[in-house]
Amino acid sequence: MYQIKAKTIILSVLCCLALAGCSADAENLSSKDTVSQEASSSTESEAPSLPERQPEGETEQVPEKMSLEQAVVSAVLEENRGKYFPGEYQGAGCKIFETFEEGDKLAVYALIEYIEYGFEDNRFVNVSGTRARVLLDFQTGQDTYALTGYTVLDPTSGLSDAELEALMAPLKETGKEYLYTDKDFDELREQVEAGAREYLKSIGREGEVFERDSHDDGFISFRNDEAYNALTKDLEISDYPDWEGTLEKIEDGTRYVYQAHFNAESNQIEYTKTNYDTGETVEKITADAAMGERIP
Repeated sequence: MYQIKAKTIILSVLCCLALAGCSADAENLSSKDTVSQEASSSTESEAPSLPERQPEGETEQVPEKMSLEQAVVSAVLEENRGKYFPGEYQGAGCKIFETFEEGDKLAVYALIEYIEYGFEDNRFVNVSGTRARVLLDFQTGQDTYALTGYTVLDPTSGLSDAELEALMAPLKETGKEYLYTDKDFDELREQVEAGAREYLKSIGREGEVFERDSHDDGFISFRNDEAYNALTKDLEISDYPDWEGTLEKIEDGTRYVYQAHFNAESNQIEYTKTNYDTGETVEKITADAAMGERIP
């Protein structure tokens, strides 16, 4: 059983993309960084050489150790990437409630949020993701947090009630309630959205981050289920929005705009793919909305 730290770590940290806080830019956290960050040292087998002399008045810059919050966010990004409808940016946030340490083993109980963001109708929106309570197990070193276990503490994860109770036992022994407030959820979302806003700045498209629209009023209402299912089975058409509007995708480094337009007079759906930077049309497809078939 883990020994409880003398001082419980209860963090509720607003987003910070640098070296503090619980949020992180998915593009700046490679899979190599998600689990550990090593202190600066050389392990190459080359012949030793004299160290370079530091200019007068300057001190050597030593990389800072990855914080526990960064390690948690890195693990969340790595564990969830690829499991949800894909966007072009992945963000994560965390709120650590308790830690238990025994030797070089560290157990962390946290509330996390993972979100995929993408452009729809020229707005950067939340296209998919998850929020969950998790248990993360790390093996710690002087400058590392190596993830050894990631468990979602929810019956939907496939765990039985008995298994969940056993995993939650160390936390219950502290006498703490594992409850969340609206403030906790708001702080998590702010962490993730702050990272998304920084990403927008990095690509020159500063703006707000939005919740995804339901698109209930789109042209989907003009199609019957059979026609709709037939269209979505078409691999090329499935790349397009199923509403009156646009979505964007980055393919081989090029951004494309996929647009769908419903022509009420002809009962046809017109699909157009254009290069975002040049405006060049690279694909056009027309489909019969009633039959669910392409029109040559």
